[in-house]
Amino acid sequence: MMSALYRLTVPGQIDLVFGLIASLLRTVGLSLENPGNGRITSCTDEGEQISFEEISLQEKIGTGEITNVQFWKSEEVDVFVAWSRNGSAYDFSLYLDGVDVEFSTNVAKVLIDFYLRKRREIRLEGEVFSLLFE
Repeated sequence: MMSALYRLTVPGQIDLVFGLIASLLRTVGLSLENPGNGRITSCTDEGEQISFEEISLQEKIGTGEITNVQFWKSEEVDVFVAWSRNGSAYDFSLYLDGVDVEFSTNVAKVLIDFYLRKRREIRLEGEVFSLLFE
């Protein structure tokens, strides 16, 4: 089965950009902390899941030690978010495996609303949001 994902581009420094994406995802009920253990989870390049406390998150993001995290809807349902630098911006991929269409649509609405309201303020141009199937 093909996986759906949203790809978005946001200009700025990673700590600010990640904070923005996290706050937008919180509005649809996603949390960085796994409801089962209260920790933040990420995956290594080898696919091993690692967890840590929120206090070290910004440092790990800022140094590039991590380039992905899971946002949790429930203990069993998450959205995997990965990012990479793209010039003066960051490209984010939000993997929607395991969430239903209604929830995926709500995530898209929040992201598209942000882009439409802020496009002049943050000088957006070109493709900044897309839906892909892999």
